[in-house]
Amino acid sequence: MPEPRKMHGRGPVPPMGKGAIKKGVLKRLMGMLFKDYKLYVILIALCIVLSAVASAIAGPFLQQVYAALEDFAGGVLTSKAAMQTVIKTLLVLLSIYALGWIASFVMGQIGAKLTQQFMRDIRVKMFTKMQTLPIRYFDRNTHGDIMSTYTNDVDALRQLVSQSLPQTVSTVIVLVTLACSMMYMSIPLFLIVVLGVIAILFVTKKIGGKSAKYFMAQQQATGKVEGYIEEMMHGQKVVKVFCHEEEAMKKMKTLNDELCEASDKANAFSNMLMPIIHNIGNIMYVILAFVGCAYVI
Repeated sequence: MPEPRKMHGRGPVPPMGKGAIKKGVLKRLMGMLFKDYKLYVILIALCIVLSAVASAIAGPFLQQVYAALEDFAGGVLTSKAAMQTVIKTLLVLLSIYALGWIASFVMGQIGAKLTQQFMRDIRVKMFTKMQTLPIRYFDRNTHGDIMSTYTNDVDALRQLVSQSLPQTVSTVIVLVTLACSMMYMSIPLFLIVVLGVIAILFVTKKIGGKSAKYFMAQQQATGKVEGYIEEMMHGQKVVKVFCHEEEAMKKMKTLNDELCEASDKANAFSNMLMPIIHNIGNIMYVILAFVGCAYVI
């Protein structure tokens, strides 16, 4: 059938996976995770904390090693005492790194199990809910667009649960740990880093916001393309009988161009973000090197 039928009744049924993100969606998702998978979430959170702290705590220990070597060079410590201090510090640091590696391994195993169970339960809930929807919903939405919610949208949730949320929590913990370490070492240098972080956050907000906007448009356009292809293939005989081939090709070209444009802009802004952030980090590194050298002199 060339186009889905338009039904009338008690108002339109909003398509699944379309429109702007409603407020509270992330809160609702977190509530589902804590309600049904509390043990998994607690274990993953504990592993994230251990892994993040282990990866960010090296600074103070390395400073102790440098101090011991400086004391040895200045004649304050003997070679034996300096070596004992260095070995003891390195053993403690190695133990911390080993604990962080074990935490990362456990987190990966538990996270994989949590993600797959979560996706399975989400699909079951979606299918159960879909049984209660009126017939007009399926008349107003293409089959491919509906099926896209079971594939593309659920896969987006998988990426959020398995990658985005753990990385966000880990990044926050690493930032807090590094901030404490830097303030312990040098307040002025820490303030320079803060200015660089502010610049990075500003760029991320501007470019990342545009990228997120077009990634949402890409998801919607993907559902439209899949739905239209599904409808045209399913109703191929009807299309041929009514000589609807040209119109179908024009509509397909329009939808495909929309998907191409959204994907192009989404990936363009996404690929643009990391090089800019990397260059800001390089500039900040050079400034820190100059200021640090000035302090040493």
